[in-house]
Amino acid sequence: MLNIKEANRVFFAVKGGLIPKEYTYYDIKTMYASYIKRLWGNHEAFSRDDLFEKAWAKRHPTSDPEDDYPDFINGDYFD
Repeated sequence: MLNIKEANRVFFAVKGGLIPKEYTYYDIKTMYASYIKRLWGNHEAFSRDDLFEKAWAKRHPTSDPEDDYPDFINGDYFD
């Protein structure tokens, strides 16, 4: 199963923000597959990891990140 934090890291590398809470598991899985291809070989893409970690900590100070994406836990109901 895809890790939500890693999916957000890839989204952040391409878009400069975190995944919107409205995204379903299907949306996240599709986005991840597409964006990881975009980033392949781009060694500078993750140079802003410090900014990602700050944004991640701001959105998820103490709660479980899986709580923000309920469809993410339920799985591939579109496949």
